[in-house]
Amino acid sequence: MGEEIKLKGCPFCGAKAAFNIDSDGWQWIECIGCHVATNQRVSAMEDCRPLLAEEWNSRVSGAEAKGNG
Repeated sequence: MGEEIKLKGCPFCGAKAAFNIDSDGWQWIECIGCHVATNQRVSAMEDCRPLLAEEWNSRVSGAEAKGNG
């Protein structure tokens, strides 16, 4: 799992986020403040963390969110 994956702060409360994994191998990212989370992912062949981080770190600008972007 070598390279550290950086996560942006929560888009809702600004708190730190962390990777989680359950006993069945499902992985997700969750805010440690307000507990908002990404969808869960599982893979038998590869680490899901890079894809989860890409989703978590993506932000929609205010103009895009209102349909102006």
